[in-house]
Amino acid sequence: MAQNALLQALPPATDYLTYLTILEYNLTADELPTLHGILQDTTLTANIGWDLVHLLLPLLPASRECLDDVARLGNPREVVLKVTELLQDLGRGSVEVEHEYEEEAEDGIADEGQLADKQGDEEKDRLAEKHEDDGESKHHDKLADKLVSKHDDDEDDRRAHQVGHDVQKGIENRSHGDDLSQKSKSEPTKPTRPDSAQGDTRDPPQLESGQGTDNHPSLQLLYRTLLEMLSILHPRIKTKYPSRFLMASIRAIFPAHPIVFSDPSVMEAALGFIRAISGVGRPKLPPRKSSVPTLSITNSSIAPDPEGKDDALGPNELPIQTRLLQVFLTSTILHYITSLSSNRDIPGMAWCSRLQEKVKPEGVVHFRRMTFGEMFFEEDELHGRDAIVGQIVALARDLGIKTEELLSISINPEISFPGEDVAPPSSASVIPLNQQGSFYLLCAIIAASSLLNVPKALPDLQIFPEYASLLSNLFGDVSSIGIGSGVDAFVDALLFLGFFILNKHAKVIPPDDPKDFNCVLLQLAILSAESPSPSLRYHAHVLTSSILHSHPSDAVKLEFIRDTLEHCSYGNLKASAVGWLKHELLAANKEESPPNTSPSLFQSPSTISTLAPFLFPNPRSLHHFPSSSSSSSESSEAEFLAHHSFYLASLNLYYLLLSSPRLLTPLKISILTNKLDLRQNFLQPLRELIHLIFKGEDADDDNENDNGDDDVAHGGVAALFEWNIKKIEGAIRDLEEKS
Repeated sequence: MAQNALLQALPPATDYLTYLTILEYNLTADELPTLHGILQDTTLTANIGWDLVHLLLPLLPASRECLDDVARLGNPREVVLKVTELLQDLGRGSVEVEHEYEEEAEDGIADEGQLADKQGDEEKDRLAEKHEDDGESKHHDKLADKLVSKHDDDEDDRRAHQVGHDVQKGIENRSHGDDLSQKSKSEPTKPTRPDSAQGDTRDPPQLESGQGTDNHPSLQLLYRTLLEMLSILHPRIKTKYPSRFLMASIRAIFPAHPIVFSDPSVMEAALGFIRAISGVGRPKLPPRKSSVPTLSITNSSIAPDPEGKDDALGPNELPIQTRLLQVFLTSTILHYITSLSSNRDIPGMAWCSRLQEKVKPEGVVHFRRMTFGEMFFEEDELHGRDAIVGQIVALARDLGIKTEELLSISINPEISFPGEDVAPPSSASVIPLNQQGSFYLLCAIIAASSLLNVPKALPDLQIFPEYASLLSNLFGDVSSIGIGSGVDAFVDALLFLGFFILNKHAKVIPPDDPKDFNCVLLQLAILSAESPSPSLRYHAHVLTSSILHSHPSDAVKLEFIRDTLEHCSYGNLKASAVGWLKHELLAANKEESPPNTSPSLFQSPSTISTLAPFLFPNPRSLHHFPSSSSSSSESSEAEFLAHHSFYLASLNLYYLLLSSPRLLTPLKISILTNKLDLRQNFLQPLRELIHLIFKGEDADDDNENDNGDDDVAHGGVAALFEWNIKKIEGAIRDLEEKS
């Protein structure tokens, strides 16, 4: 029986360069147990381990023991640079790789032209340089200059090696594995690669028929594995400036696709990375079922750094390392929360809904069988979200992150993390935390205190100026299109913070400039009109109404309501403005004004008279009235449907004014109805428009059976309007009979 090629070629039978070549051409999943035994040789693993990572990753999860060997026994400086390079490659191409896996699942064929960024010539040059002379100093290259400081006084800490292969090259080689392993049994093992002048003469790799996503490790598993390796590698590096290796690794993780961090196992690895480097002994997250295979890397038999020295750490090293971990933590919570699904209208952490359920349960509109709080307590997936965020909050406390700093970073212009070409920081104070990540972490700390009663000193926040600054810096220009279509989890956190402030400070102190007050209202009002989440729209409307109602000046409130009704082009937002007006009218006319106080503007009939043209507009002046056979009926229908919520809100308000004794007489609604002839100038034109749009189509026999469910929906809209109009007409007749 022929001896195993990997065992037969072991150094000193071949040199390290030749042995790496043999491994690349012969390594398959069947050979992994053999390789695991080989890698127990610490000298061999220290010399070749760093160049095995890209070959082993595509073989996950079967290759987990070998990657454990490389992380524990390989040269930590070389391996950490290799892992960092692979993380950079994954970050730059994670979206493309994800799409590629989907295409392979459909077609069964991988497009190898998209899988290789760097080819064999680069690998040959790199390996040749690495092993050119055993007694010569190791190669210093551009990658090392970027990842390890140019200014490092310790020459050993500057040594690194250029890495040429990435994960995709490993996947390419894996597709050849079975054929090559069969050849190795009958043919002499290929000792060297072709010369660089000849190029790579191998045939383009082809995946076997039917080989799809099951034969490729997922992005989540790749990231988790690399993060777990970093958790072992960084503590092994003994150098004067370990923060320079750490900064390079953290920078490489930043571009990760959000889908990666939606996986609890990746989050466990990311938080474990922080714990391993900081020395925090917090327990791991509770075990959870995951579609990603488990990778267990142990810390047993960890080899020392072969190039390590017992020199004291450089100045400010410990504060810089702590700051880098703080940066990584804020970036991690940003990636995690923005990756959360909003299925079933559960936006992110649903902090806003859960807070309102706790402090004002009577005002909560229940959309489902269970409350949000009950769902996060009973459902494993949602409970897991709380567990992960709870771990992040605990780590923030262990790392000394202050809520005052999180608030300051959130409300001030963002400062970017230092780039690759920037010299290593000389102090922790020059390293900024991630702005949006700081905002999420601030909300998470407040949520832990207000929802779960975790003791924590919280900053004293006010709507003005702190919350207004948050809206301005994190939300952008209010005039930008699509402001209400942001990430649901972000909107949830933003509204949660607003309600937290209002619950703590019932009285809002308005800014000196009414424009600043109106700007906050406008940003929140657009959310109430345009957010895709029904629960968030409702909460945004309540928050806007509460802040508006808190202003002591009726003139400011009335001006904002009128401006919205008169100039806003969003039908939903105009409907919200009708709701604000209703709230102010009911509050002002709820009881008699205290003695020696001026009457409210919302108790005056002139207020309704002034707003009436915008509250009850003649639809003929705003919309194109199609004839029953008009070709423009579809555009007219779309135009009307965009504003139908406003008309319904106006009809409901009109009926309230007519039927409520405390509003009818003080506001002189009967006089207003006759003076403006609202039956002929509002109700009748509205009825005609609805008839032409929703019922005029019936005249076209060709379309009689084409509309299906649309006809049912249109009939429901028409019936709803007709019911409201008839109800108002009945109320007007009752008043006329009484008079």
